[in-house]
Amino acid sequence: MFVDTRDIAITPGILCFGGWEDDTTAILDRFFKPGMVWADVGANCGYFTVIGHKLVKAGGQAGETYAFEISPDNFRLCVDNLVLSWTQEGSHVEQMAIYSSVGSVTFHVFTKYGVNSSTSNISDEFAAYIGEKPKVVTVPSTTLDAYFLKRPRLPQFVKIDIEGNELHALQGGRGLIEAVPDIKLLIEWSPGQMVSCGNEPRALAELIPQLGLKCFNAENDMAPLTVSDCLAIERTNMFLLSR
Repeated sequence: MFVDTRDIAITPGILCFGGWEDDTTAILDRFFKPGMVWADVGANCGYFTVIGHKLVKAGGQAGETYAFEISPDNFRLCVDNLVLSWTQEGSHVEQMAIYSSVGSVTFHVFTKYGVNSSTSNISDEFAAYIGEKPKVVTVPSTTLDAYFLKRPRLPQFVKIDIEGNELHALQGGRGLIEAVPDIKLLIEWSPGQMVSCGNEPRALAELIPQLGLKCFNAENDMAPLTVSDCLAIERTNMFLLSR
């Protein structure tokens, strides 16, 4: 894979240990089948995009992968990594945000901590301390409903890791979730990042059952989670949502 050597978050993990977030990789390996359609919302350099696309294309099947990444540099790396792995056929990479509305969204893109690029910003003092110079980029935004419901094949699995804006992605995906009975969504639960983006963790926790979905802790043997259970988890975690 191509990685950004300026990054000190995801890149060292891939280079030193050969992988990143093994629990997420295990989820993809468990649920993906050849021929599936899936979406990677918050693709970064394409690490999971490539892994997932190889799984849905296994055996020459007509699987499809849709990846969404707001960072210009990571968007290009994602495309390059699909080409490098000879898996670009059936892949679609978009430099746009999945959000709760169609329009545009402004992000603060980091170089050293690119995995944490978000709609929230950091103070000038903290930026100077960690040696960051966030770039402000405005990208088109769409919703899961607006992007997918017009297509003949709908995603059966959606990974959403967008640094505190998972609430917005789910709010814009009500129609898709209703249209795909067996849909599964893997979302990041990061209370601190939600608050920094102006989103309340309770709003996300309560939205999940409103969408007719059950919540499971993807990093703890798929333990079922109630709204109260979710709110008691203060550290970043991955949740699996399904019916």
